[in-house]
Amino acid sequence: MNEQETVAAARIKQSKARGFPWLLPILAAIFALYLVVNSLMANGPMITVHSLEGHGLGVGDPLRYRGVDVGTVRSIELTGDLHQVAVRLRLKPEAAGLCREGSRFWVVRPEMAVDRVEGLETIVGARYLRVSPGDLEDPERFEFTALESPPVLDVIKEGGLRIQLEASKASNLGPGTRISYRGIPVGSVLGTRLASDGGTVEIDAYIEPDYRDLVRDNTWFWNTGGLEVNVALTEGLSVEMDSLRSLIIGAIAMATPTAVGELVEDGTRFSLHESAHESVDDWRPLLNVGAPPQLAGDSSRHLSRAVLSFVSGRVIRQDSQRDGWVVNLPKGALGPADLLQSPTPTSAASLVVDGEEIELEGPLVWAHGGLGLRKVHALAAEALRLDQVRFSPELQDCLAYIPGRELPLSISHMRLRSAEEGWLVDSQVSFEDQWHGALVCGRADELFLGLLLVEEGEARIAHFMPAAWE
Repeated sequence: MNEQETVAAARIKQSKARGFPWLLPILAAIFALYLVVNSLMANGPMITVHSLEGHGLGVGDPLRYRGVDVGTVRSIELTGDLHQVAVRLRLKPEAAGLCREGSRFWVVRPEMAVDRVEGLETIVGARYLRVSPGDLEDPERFEFTALESPPVLDVIKEGGLRIQLEASKASNLGPGTRISYRGIPVGSVLGTRLASDGGTVEIDAYIEPDYRDLVRDNTWFWNTGGLEVNVALTEGLSVEMDSLRSLIIGAIAMATPTAVGELVEDGTRFSLHESAHESVDDWRPLLNVGAPPQLAGDSSRHLSRAVLSFVSGRVIRQDSQRDGWVVNLPKGALGPADLLQSPTPTSAASLVVDGEEIELEGPLVWAHGGLGLRKVHALAAEALRLDQVRFSPELQDCLAYIPGRELPLSISHMRLRSAEEGWLVDSQVSFEDQWHGALVCGRADELFLGLLLVEEGEARIAHFMPAAWE
C-alpha cells in the first residue's frame, strides 16, 4: 500500500432526536397527586375545640377515646378577642365519626376530690384531651367548646330514667352525688340549679336502666347527707350518719312502699325530703331489678281472665264474686281451684272466662295443691305446652306475669321457703287480689313453674304437676 494513500474518513450522520420532554412533568404531577391523596387518606378531618384555658396542653398531645389515641393536637393559639384558646386537632380517619353535634371534649388534668381521683398520669406525663362521642345520626360539626370539667356520665345508657327532684336547698348536693336504694348505688345527680322563681332548688337526676322499675309515682326520696344528732334524757346522745362520703359530698336515698305505684316517665318530678319516711323500714315491695326478661309480654298470652259468681252465707244470703287468672292447657283451663268450682256443693255459681260463661256441672278433671283443671271447649289464650314447663324445681328467683302489666313481678328466692306442694312467700310481703292465678316462671331459664295463689294478702306458688298434661 502506498504510504501516501490516505485512509477514508468515517462520515458521521447525526440522527434526529425522538425524546419526550413533556413526560417528566406529567410523572412528577402524578407522583405529587399520589402523595396528596395518600396524605388525605392517612389523616382524618381537622376540628377546633375552644377552651377558656390551655391547661398545659401542647402541640403533639393526644385526643383519646376509650384509652385509644384518636387524634393529635396540631396547634394552640389565642382567639382574636383574647377570651379563649383555640385548639386545632387532626383526627385519625377511623375517628371521623366524632365530628358530630353531640360530641363533648374536655382536658384531662390532675384532679383530686373527696369522692374521686382523676388524671394522675398527667402529673408526670403530657396532658391530653378526652371525648365522649355524640350520636352518629347527629349532623356533622367541626367546631366545639370544651367542658370545664369531666361530664358526670360519659355515656348515659339507653333505657335509663331521667327525673327531677325539688328541694328547699341544695345542701352539699352536686353533680356526681350518689342516689342509692337500700344502700346500693342506682343513679347519680347530673346537676343542680335554682328554680326560675328562686323559691326552690331543682335537681336533675339519672337512674340506671337496671333500676328503672324501682322508681314509681309514690317513691320517697330524701337527703342522707350530714349528721343527725338526737339528745334524749333516757337514751343519751345519739349521732346518725349514712357514711363519711355522704357527710362531705352528700347523698340521696330512695325507697318505694310495699303497695307500689305506677311506673313513671322521663321528666317526672319528685320532692326531695329532709328525712326518711317513718315507715320506710317496713316497706317490702316486689320490684323487678335488672334487664327486663325476654319473656316479658309473651307469657300473658297463656292467661285468661276468670270470674266466679256465687251466693254466700247461710242465714243472710248475699251475692259474692271471686276473680283471677287461668292458664289454657290442651285438656282445659288450669287455675286456682277456688276459681273453677262453687265454694259449696249446694251454692249456685257461674263461671265466666274471657267473657264467655263456662258450665260448672261435674267435678274438676284434676285438682292438687290448690290448683284445679276444668274441661272447657276452647279458650282465647294460647295453650301452654309441656316443653315450656319445669316440674319439681329447686328454689330460685321467680317472675310472675299477668296481662296488662308492663313488667313482671319479681320474687327473690330469699322471699321463698319450701313447703308441701309449692313455695310459701314471705308473709311480710302483701299481694293485691289481681295477682291471684298469675303465671310464674324461673328467672334464669324462663320455664314456667306454677301459679301464684293469693288469699287475704298472703301468697304461695303452687307448682305444676305432670298429671295436668296427661
